[in-house]
Amino acid sequence: MKQRIQSIQALRGIAALLVVICHAGTMFEAYSKRFGLSFPPFYSLLWIDLGACGVDIFFVISGFIMAYVAWEHFGEKGYPKTFFIHRLIRIVPIYWVCTTVMAICFLWIPSLIQSGRSTSLVHILCSYFFIPHSDHGDRHPILGVGWSLNYEMFFYLIFTIFLPLRRMWALTAIATTLVAVVLLGIFTYQWFLSSTVILEFGYGILLGIVFRKNASGLSFRFAPIFNRSLFLGGFALLGLLLTHFGFPSDLIRGFLVGIPSLLIVLGTLGWEDHRIPNGLIRLGNASYSLYLTHFFIGVAIARVWVRLLPHAPSWALTLLMIFIPCGIALLCYDRFELPLTRALSKWSKSSHISRARNS
Repeated sequence: MKQRIQSIQALRGIAALLVVICHAGTMFEAYSKRFGLSFPPFYSLLWIDLGACGVDIFFVISGFIMAYVAWEHFGEKGYPKTFFIHRLIRIVPIYWVCTTVMAICFLWIPSLIQSGRSTSLVHILCSYFFIPHSDHGDRHPILGVGWSLNYEMFFYLIFTIFLPLRRMWALTAIATTLVAVVLLGIFTYQWFLSSTVILEFGYGILLGIVFRKNASGLSFRFAPIFNRSLFLGGFALLGLLLTHFGFPSDLIRGFLVGIPSLLIVLGTLGWEDHRIPNGLIRLGNASYSLYLTHFFIGVAIARVWVRLLPHAPSWALTLLMIFIPCGIALLCYDRFELPLTRALSKWSKSSHISRARNS
């Protein structure tokens, strides 16, 4: 079975691009108030809300990928440790680099931050270690997009705990735990646990089970028109729900946004046997770099723009704030993220072999 599903890689690229579009809009909102920057005429609140749903698509993908990757390893001795270390290697290094940049800004040059505010040392430390913490009413880590990584790491921890069990027992236990966590959070008024976005990982696990049990082992082999209907219908449903209800609270986000996101991922999986644009796959490979770095780059572009070209067409700035971060993310992935991940994985593997020989 293939280790990398190209259709999912492409969807990762789309999801990351949605988040970039969302934050380009929110930066315009902030800069229009601070510097009088004109808002692009084609940008609307719906575009910003749709862009924010890229994170929900990521969560469904994450649940799917974890079930897919670990499928043959449930109950395998030593695998839980290997799994969790691999997740740390994949997530932590570049996140810590970006968090350090933000920490420097908060501590020494807060004027570079849009809000211009400071933060506490405790909040900074919690941000490094994926610990949910509220500081002056702000529940985000100092690197704003890191809020989703708090949920990712929480999910990886739950997944790791149940890996020693047999496959279906483990997957059932993981899904049940996600539901129990949300219910516990609701009844105890715990803001982090009560968010139904946690359930989106469970949706992905369900897809992973169906995908792995499918006889073809590659795709659901739906008719192409059905795949397109699921994919486009998921986005259409998102647009309809967001237009009618607005962006949902954490209490219902996992349903109002999570279920259409599930349809989008399902429709994408049906494309695995079809030709997928290489550009989208490359963007998907660099999606984590794009997700973490696009905010810095967007702010830098906007700052230069308002100083040098304040009266230039705002749509041109919008395109720059979308395409330049994508280009830099591709470079960051090729030159930094991928080599570092490979080096750490190799070190971890050799260290494990060395310990095994000495034991």
